[in-house]
Amino acid sequence: MLQHTNIMDDADSGYSGSGSAGFTLTKEEICSKIRAYNESIVGKSSGAMTLISNDSDSFQGCINVCICIDRPINMSLSSRPTSIYEALQRESELSPQTSPKSTVTHEQLPHNAIVSLHTSSSNTAIEVVSILLNKFKITDNPKSFALFEQTIQNDKEVKLRKVGDQERPLLNYLRWSTECDESKRFVLKENDAGDIMYEAFSIPELNNFLRVLEEEEASKLKDIQHKYQVRQKQIADRLDEIGEQNSSKHSRKTDR
Repeated sequence: MLQHTNIMDDADSGYSGSGSAGFTLTKEEICSKIRAYNESIVGKSSGAMTLISNDSDSFQGCINVCICIDRPINMSLSSRPTSIYEALQRESELSPQTSPKSTVTHEQLPHNAIVSLHTSSSNTAIEVVSILLNKFKITDNPKSFALFEQTIQNDKEVKLRKVGDQERPLLNYLRWSTECDESKRFVLKENDAGDIMYEAFSIPELNNFLRVLEEEEASKLKDIQHKYQVRQKQIADRLDEIGEQNSSKHSRKTDR
């Protein structure tokens, strides 16, 4: 079981550079890394990376993202409300929603489910988050979530870095793969509360935040109340035992 030991935040990915493109590699270096990656996955289920065109240094491929959303989310469902769970098991793309009518439901996603997402090197982290939400018809504001880079050693999380909005996840994934770094993976989580700009949300979205917080508060209070009720009963039971023991001792002394 994965254990949590420490969380760190590092703004520098060490790979994607500054600027609108986010690349620091030449086209030849990108091609070389793509060839190395494709050779390393021969016989595996992972999909190959390919250049989008000969005239471009952009490429496409798949990244795996672990879904670690603790809070219930809002989903727009058509005629098949179970499609998200089927998709998580298949790790395949959902069919586009064709029905003009849909309902919004409050759902809890399966935790630690691994999703394979097709993307390109031009997609930024914030775009990848939006693609993931659209894939599963999640209607919550994308700014409520963020992509994180999780480093695991000996089944323990030793580092959790929020991926910058303008970083290119597929580029990072290519670096991990070609450097044989299997300790890292992408994780979709709720955005840190301190990073959420509430002024960017609409009134219905803010009301939804309040509802979720109220549900979390009620759940936490219930857990705390249960914990103290159990402890109170344990103490009361022990007091009854001591009382019975003292009563038994007093009775034996009286008989003598």
